[in-house]
Amino acid sequence: MVTTNSRTVAPCSRIVGELTVPGDKSVSHRAAMLAALATGESTLTGFLASEDCLNTLSAVEALGATVKRKGTDVTISGTGGVFSRPNAALDLGNSGTGMRLLVGLLAGQPFETELTGDASLCSRPMRRIQEPLEAMGACVELSGETGTAPMRVGSAPLHAISYPLPVASAQVKSCVLLAGLYAEGTTTVIEPRPTRDHTEQLLRAMGVPVTVDGLSVSLDGFGAAGPRLTAGSIDVPGDFSSAAFWIVAAACRPGSRVTIRNVGLNPRRTALLDVLKRMGAGLSITQTTDAAAGEPMGDVTVDGSPLHGTTVEGNEIPNLIDELPLVAVAGAMADGVTIIRGAEELRVKESDRIATTVAMLQAVGVQVEEAPDGMTVTGGPVTGNVAIDSHGDHRIAMCAAILGLVGEAPVEVVNTDCIATSYPSFWDDLERVSSGEEDNVNVVIAIDGPAASGKSTVARKVAAALDDALYVDSGAIYRGIAWAALERGVDVHDADAVARMLADLDVGFFSRDGAVGFGIDGVEPGMAIRTRAVNDSVSPVAVIPAVRVQVVKWLKGMAALGTLVMEGRDIGTAVFPGTPHKFYLDASAEERTRRRHREMATEDAVDEDEVGKSLRRRDKIDSSRKMDPLQVAPGATRIDSTAMAIDEVVESIVAAVKGMP
Repeated sequence: MVTTNSRTVAPCSRIVGELTVPGDKSVSHRAAMLAALATGESTLTGFLASEDCLNTLSAVEALGATVKRKGTDVTISGTGGVFSRPNAALDLGNSGTGMRLLVGLLAGQPFETELTGDASLCSRPMRRIQEPLEAMGACVELSGETGTAPMRVGSAPLHAISYPLPVASAQVKSCVLLAGLYAEGTTTVIEPRPTRDHTEQLLRAMGVPVTVDGLSVSLDGFGAAGPRLTAGSIDVPGDFSSAAFWIVAAACRPGSRVTIRNVGLNPRRTALLDVLKRMGAGLSITQTTDAAAGEPMGDVTVDGSPLHGTTVEGNEIPNLIDELPLVAVAGAMADGVTIIRGAEELRVKESDRIATTVAMLQAVGVQVEEAPDGMTVTGGPVTGNVAIDSHGDHRIAMCAAILGLVGEAPVEVVNTDCIATSYPSFWDDLERVSSGEEDNVNVVIAIDGPAASGKSTVARKVAAALDDALYVDSGAIYRGIAWAALERGVDVHDADAVARMLADLDVGFFSRDGAVGFGIDGVEPGMAIRTRAVNDSVSPVAVIPAVRVQVVKWLKGMAALGTLVMEGRDIGTAVFPGTPHKFYLDASAEERTRRRHREMATEDAVDEDEVGKSLRRRDKIDSSRKMDPLQVAPGATRIDSTAMAIDEVVESIVAAVKGMP
């Protein structure tokens, strides 16, 4: 049976490449919540389209905000300070950040709200937020047997408190401060150690003064009327916690070199860089934004070199709590001993990350001793040929994959679906940096965009205008698989059945008349892939992970055929993200509906309204799928073709390609 929930990662001699990682998860959550409360319309650029953050968007929609999302760009019209009562419980999925912060805002609402999540989230401790909120006068009911979600909160006036945090936790600090927005008086949180300050930064940017005096953080409440937040534009930086996987992988492998562009450089997040410097890693950091402009961003380049062990403890711990399993991985590859202590907070993450990290390292032959608040790792050979279960923890799954890259033999990572909660493009980025050489992608012109935006016609004409270029319709391949499933009576909604069928298909590619074509089991399907039945089946097929992985491999392999003009929905983001020739073609929904209706006019009784509804459904599926959702690739040229003639669009793309070095 074909499984889509495990991946085998093989070692590579060096790790090289240049990446732009997805948006910061912590900033995305906070920005969505505060924009939902603001007066007016806010634009979030670089929003992380992961499961966790999409659950937060759904929650604020249920609370009365209006949300429009196009890839990583999100527009939110806020409620003006007070939410509306939701019709059902808010499901935050696996997101502890989403739940703990949203509870703070809901504590001051004039109604009760129920919040829940998946089994992992409903096993995580919530008394740590219940206690300060109840001290402020909130009603908080935890229905889990051990003080966990599901929970009910709200419907009580709040008063300000001064609250010393029992543990250093940015989530608890933020929860109390956000509740303080609805309290009378000044709310103060006193930290035992400095923690992430994304909430404070965003509040200031939206017009709420936040005072920091040493370890004390204070704000004045607005009472039951709620805060007066100013809407605006928010740039979400690249997630440092996602970049950390490639930084550590390259640092562990002498001869490697990786650059991460436009990543967040908030000093409350980047303690890992200080740890790696102590261990001997070669690091270069260039800040590219004005320090006064909000969250700092910049480029990080790491050069692999021999590492030596270190000790991580004290004030460093809160600011690299998510990266501590990676510190253990670096310690396994280093000379000497690496000690992590004072990190008991790891016990209550998505898994018991002390226990799961220790088990992971022991599985690959590393000498490691577990302690109540950390571990001691002795560097030495990192073997492989083992399976490592992530236990549904996205960071453990990705750490296990990094061990497969830097160890002596392959590692099978079991339970990988959880990675989509924070880093949907992880496997594509892993393939890029583990290739051992820079991609030669200068002869690929990527044209992405939604259905009926004119991609096919434009791409075909661009290929004809360029010498010896081949046109590639990537969507046709997905259509071919959907056609094959319909021909064989395979349920396109049964991922395992489609994956089994895919493993049995004989698919071949060829160039003919300026385009790349294909056959399936010796048959060229031709126009049979353009029927209404295939139209309705292609989206559920395209989101199946096994299909996505196989099609991307086929598309990458086509680079051997020559210069390509390839159109689709993720060519510039997933297939050839390194090409300098990236374009995103779009048109208004009305124009796209008219175009698709004209295409289908040869069919009987084709209703234009139904075509429009079908397109909207297709857009929603494409933009919300877990793997490689439809979005504008970083660096892509956006073209709105609504009022443009086809030849105008073609000429602009050809001119841009010829003008690039």
